[in-house]
Amino acid sequence: MGIEKIKEDLLFFAVVIPVFLALIFTTYFSLNRESEHNRRTLEFEAERLALDLLELVATGDTESLQSLRPDILGFGVYPAAGPAAFRMGTAPEVLSPRERGRGYPEFRLTGRSLALVRLVGFPQAGPRGMGRMMHRPRAGRDGFPMERGLLPAVDPARWLYLEIDVNEWSRRQVPLRFGLYIVPAALVAALFAVSRMYRKNRGYRQREERARRLVGLGEAARTLTHEIKNPLGAIKIQTATLRRTAPEEHRKNLEIIEEETDRLTHLVDRVGEFLRNPRGEPRPVDLGSFVGDMLKRFSFPIGYTPPDVPVGALFDPQLLRTVLENLLKNAVESMEESGPPRPGKSGVEVEVKSSKSTAVVRILDRGKGLPDGAAERIFDPFFTTKTRGSGIGLAVSRRFVEAAGGSLRLLSRDGGGTEAVVTLPGAASP
Repeated sequence: MGIEKIKEDLLFFAVVIPVFLALIFTTYFSLNRESEHNRRTLEFEAERLALDLLELVATGDTESLQSLRPDILGFGVYPAAGPAAFRMGTAPEVLSPRERGRGYPEFRLTGRSLALVRLVGFPQAGPRGMGRMMHRPRAGRDGFPMERGLLPAVDPARWLYLEIDVNEWSRRQVPLRFGLYIVPAALVAALFAVSRMYRKNRGYRQREERARRLVGLGEAARTLTHEIKNPLGAIKIQTATLRRTAPEEHRKNLEIIEEETDRLTHLVDRVGEFLRNPRGEPRPVDLGSFVGDMLKRFSFPIGYTPPDVPVGALFDPQLLRTVLENLLKNAVESMEESGPPRPGKSGVEVEVKSSKSTAVVRILDRGKGLPDGAAERIFDPFFTTKTRGSGIGLAVSRRFVEAAGGSLRLLSRDGGGTEAVVTLPGAASP
C-alpha cells in the first residue's frame, strides 16, 4: 500500500507540477514582455514628440508648442554647455553634468511623468528666424512660462529635455501590472487547490476501498460467527463433562482446551462488536471521571491527573469503554514486553483535555513502539504484531470513534513508545 501510494503521488506531481510551472512562467514572462513593450512604445513616442518640438523651435513656430500635445509638462533645448537656449514648463534652466553624462537617450519614468534627455544634431539657422535674439519671457497657452534665448547657427550638437504627463498611460497599465503578479499567484493557488483535491480524493478512495473490504469481511464474519459459536458451545459442554470424569493426569490437557475455547469465544465476540451498530446510543460523558473509574480495573501502574475542569464528550459509554480499554491494554502489553518501567516512572500515562469543540484523550507509553512498516496496516482487521493478538481491537476502536465523528491516531514518540490520540465530539458534561 505504501509503495503504491508513493508511485501514485510521484505520477501525479510529475504531470501536474510541470504543467502549472510552465503556465506560471509563460504567463509571467508574457505579461512582463507586454509591459516592457508598452514602456518602449511610450519612450519611442516621447522621442518622436521631442523631435517634433525641436523642429517647431528650429522653424521659430513656438506658438504651436502648446497646442501640439496637452500632456507636455516641460521642454527645453540646451547647448553643449551653459543655460537653456529655450525652455518652458518644468524644464530645468541648466542640465547638470551628471544628466549629460549618463548617455542618451535617458528616460526617467515615475508614477506621474516621463522625462527624456537626449543629444541631437540641431539644424542650421533658417530663414524663419533661427539665430534671432528673443528677449522677453511670456506664458504659453496652457500657462507654461517660456524663456527665449539665443539659438546660434553654430555648434549643431544640442541637448533636448522633455517631460510629459503619463497619468493616463499609468492608469491603463494598472491591469497589466496587477496581472503580472495576480495571475501567477492565482495559478499557484490553483496548484495547491488541485493538490488538496487530489489528496482528498485519494482519502475518499481509500475509505471506499476499506468500506468494500469491511462489507466482504462482514458477510464472511457473520457466517463464521454463527458456524463457530455452535461447535464452541458443544466443546465447552463436553470439556466440563470430561473434567468430572477424566483422571487427574489429564486435567492439564483439559485446561488447555478450555483456554483455547475461551480465546476463540472471545474472538467471536470481538468480531460481533465490529459488525454491530458502530454508533450505539451516544450521550454526554464526563471523560475525566469516566477515565478515572476505568483505570481502577488495571493492576499495572498508570499515571493520570484528572483535568481541572469537566471535559464532556458525546459518545456511547459502553463503546467508549471498549475503545479506551483496547488502547490501554495495548499500551500495558507493550510496556510489559519492554520490561519494568524506570523507578519513579509509570511508563503509561493518560491525559484528558478539551480543545475548541472537541475532547481529546491521549494514552502514552514507553513500550516498544510501532513496528517498521506497520503504520499503514495497524488498523486493518486481523492485522497484529503480537504473538497472541487477534488483530481486531484497533479496527473496532477506530470504527467506533469514526462513526461518532471523531478520529483515532497512533503516533511514534520521540525517545521510544507510542502515543494514541482519541479525538471525540465535545458535549456539555452531564
